[in-house]
Amino acid sequence: EDDEEDDDEEEEYDAKERRGFLSSVTDLLTGRAEDTSDDEEDDTGGEEDEEDDEEEDKPSGPKFRVIKK
Repeated sequence: EDDEEDDDEEEEYDAKERRGFLSSVTDLLTGRAEDTSDDEEDDTGGEEDEEDDEEEDKPSGPKFRVIKK
């Protein structure tokens, strides 16, 4: 009997975990989740410098020059 009760508890826990995961994914897809990617602050307590944001936007990798003839 105890084995059956344990199985029921595990199934109930798994179902709750799946529902929580699915609601999180739904929130992300519908845009209801909080976007914390830009909310990071410096160690000094201020907001990030705009210069840092500009550097992040630039692609990394080899740089090419256009040579006009």
